[in-house]
Amino acid sequence: MQHNKKGRKLGRRPDHRKAMMRNLALSLIAEERIETTVPRAKELRRFAERLVTYAKRGDLHGRRLIIQRLGGFPTAPAAAEKLLEDIAPRYSERAGGYTRVLKTGSRRGDAAPLALIEWVEEELPERKKKKKPATKSTATAQPAEAEVDSDEVANDEAAETAEQETAVAEQAEDASPDAGEASGDATSDESAEVVADESESPTAEAEPEGDDAEAASEVTEENSSDSDSSEPDPSGDPDAGDEDADKS
Repeated sequence: MQHNKKGRKLGRRPDHRKAMMRNLALSLIAEERIETTVPRAKELRRFAERLVTYAKRGDLHGRRLIIQRLGGFPTAPAAAEKLLEDIAPRYSERAGGYTRVLKTGSRRGDAAPLALIEWVEEELPERKKKKKPATKSTATAQPAEAEVDSDEVANDEAAETAEQETAVAEQAEDASPDAGEASGDATSDESAEVVADESESPTAEAEPEGDDAEAASEVTEENSSDSDSSEPDPSGDPDAGDEDADKS
């Protein structure tokens, strides 16, 4: 059973495994991006990020720890210098997670899984602050805000209804002159008809029709004949007139 034994053996003896990790770390510091197998990349991530943590200290002891971890390679001092001056300042506000591992597929030949390991360059996104739970003061303030909103809505509705009423009144005023003109035209037509009827009525009375007209003509002829008979005859005897006067 494998208890309390961290890390991967990678099919190597301990001394060979340490030398391989140092070589990979030096290549990563110099090139800032390398390709290797997935197990080696994951094991290198633990080793390289610990070096960055030492470099972020920025003191002599951190430099010595870096050189000690990288071993007695001639490029170790230069790698330590780059870590202190170039790589570590990038992550002054980042607490871990300085590298990323990207799988790229399988290696041709033995089909070993390959991956890219590189330094993270983008800035750390700002974390959103968590909302605090509502306290009593905020809980009491929310109903007041709701009341204010309801009052505003009521005022808006009242204003809208007033605008609608004014619009209806304006439309009624615009329509009233047209109605007055129509009523005036109707009354004038009625008065004209009444005048025409009155003008036609005397003529109707003056002109009797049918039998009444014939009876009226006969009466007028009789009256005229009676008047002619009562008048004296100027061509008659003058003595007849004197006799009539003596009798009287």
